[in-house]
Amino acid sequence: MEIERKFLLKKLPDIEPVKHIEVYQGYISIKPEVRIRSYEVLNGENQGHKDYILTIKGEGNLSREEIETYISKEFFMQVAQFIGKPLIHKDYRKYIIDNNILECSVVDPGTDTEFCYGEVEFNTEENANKFEWPFEGATDVTCDKSYKMKNYWGRTRT
Repeated sequence: MEIERKFLLKKLPDIEPVKHIEVYQGYISIKPEVRIRSYEVLNGENQGHKDYILTIKGEGNLSREEIETYISKEFFMQVAQFIGKPLIHKDYRKYIIDNNILECSVVDPGTDTEFCYGEVEFNTEENANKFEWPFEGATDVTCDKSYKMKNYWGRTRT
């Protein structure tokens, strides 16, 4: 189960991230949501490390089912070719603030559809509902379906 709040941001936080990662993701299906992702760590002791993941997500806003498994680079590349559309590019950064991990991304940087958002995962809905974004200029879009990445994919890749 994933419990997550999502925020539209005017910009990335002005603090040093604990991780800087380059992400590419594409959708096999948006209903049900089935996607592939590649992660490459750009800083720190794991710099250059890459992971490839297949994710299936259920419906929901604050809480929803999520199943993930690691896949090979070869499988990722085959599926990306099968999808046949440019993958979403994310400049992704992780920050730790007050024992919360903030995951912030600039989506499709340098394009007309570029935007910035942040997510925070929680262990309970109660903790999620109490959380306040620690920086100015954020709008809670947890329940706004237009900011789900599968819907962004549908708007920009069809």
